[in-house]
Amino acid sequence: MFGTENRRGVSKEDAAQRNYFDILGRHFWHICGVSFWFALSNLLFFGASIYLFSSYFGGDNLVTIVTAFLSGKSFIVPIVPFLPLMLTGPFTAGFTYVIRNYAKQEHTFIVSDFFEHAKKNWKFGLLTSVLSYLVMYLLLQALVFYNGFFISSGLPLGVLYTMFTVVSILLIIMSFYVYPILVTFKMKYRTVLKNAWTFAVLKLPQNFIIFVLLFAINAGLFYLSFFVWMLPEIWFILMAFFLTGFTAFTANYYIWHVLDKYIVRLVTPKKDDDRIFTDEVHLEDDDFDDYVEDNYDENDF
Repeated sequence: MFGTENRRGVSKEDAAQRNYFDILGRHFWHICGVSFWFALSNLLFFGASIYLFSSYFGGDNLVTIVTAFLSGKSFIVPIVPFLPLMLTGPFTAGFTYVIRNYAKQEHTFIVSDFFEHAKKNWKFGLLTSVLSYLVMYLLLQALVFYNGFFISSGLPLGVLYTMFTVVSILLIIMSFYVYPILVTFKMKYRTVLKNAWTFAVLKLPQNFIIFVLLFAINAGLFYLSFFVWMLPEIWFILMAFFLTGFTAFTANYYIWHVLDKYIVRLVTPKKDDDRIFTDEVHLEDDDFDDYVEDNYDENDF
């Protein structure tokens, strides 16, 4: 469950048969396994955040906040509950590396590769999680401020909520690309962000479809679960593991093919080989980083 053996390259004929559902089926338990390690590694941060959110936004506080928001009053959204989540980036990077390898049909060892690449990418991973949740917080604070402004000025709230939704979806889609780019290429961080934004906009229709599908599946399963009585609590935990891995795998499966088409094939040497998705064609880790560093020009993208 927690590791796979070294695999040979996949021929073009075999790769054509190993589609999304085939790969997901073969690695179902591996994906759930790495989701377990991701949750376990971030357990302290998730637990602290849940406790703080319940303290700041639970019970009577929630009623007060909702009432103030609906009446158009401005208030400061507490940032404290977001702080623990800002520390999850390094483990998200390790999680993304393992899931990405499954998506591109390369061998990986769940535990060792997870922690190795969490450590390897800790600096930019941490920076990414800090920026991500800081932007999320600022978006919520902006929504509170502009909600009051729109109500007091008589402007249609539908315009505000539409703008907020569009910006939020674009930033979420952009965040889908940041970690895969981060664990695959050696780039300056601003280039990582620039490329993530470029691909988010360049592939917007496809990105939006995947976002809607993943949102619908995640929300739908949890919604339906509440109508099934007598489900043990372990069911929701197992479903959370599955949905975390399923969402990450689905996003990475598509994102890898985008990165492969627009970056990898432009910087890796071509070989007369009938096999694809091999370590020799797609250079990995230090070899790949060194080759990209010598041949990659960030101004080309």
